[in-house]
Amino acid sequence: ADHPQTEPVWTALISAVFFRDFLPLPVYASLVPIILGVGLASTKELSFTWVSFIAGTISAVTSACKAILSKKVLDGKPLGENR
Repeated sequence: ADHPQTEPVWTALISAVFFRDFLPLPVYASLVPIILGVGLASTKELSFTWVSFIAGTISAVTSACKAILSKKVLDGKPLGENR
């Protein structure tokens, strides 16, 4: 099951672990319902396969990495400036 809903969780985790970029506590608290909801939805999944679970996780992680790196590249620069 592909769960793009987990992308914010991965974004927060990758930002904290690899870039030491920590978010305010209320932001982390807002991720708890996402984790619980995806977990609940996954328990009812009738066609679960590890291949689709791994593919969905890779998709969410790479999307999170793209968002983080795009933000880091664009931070502090006006749009359209390529220096």
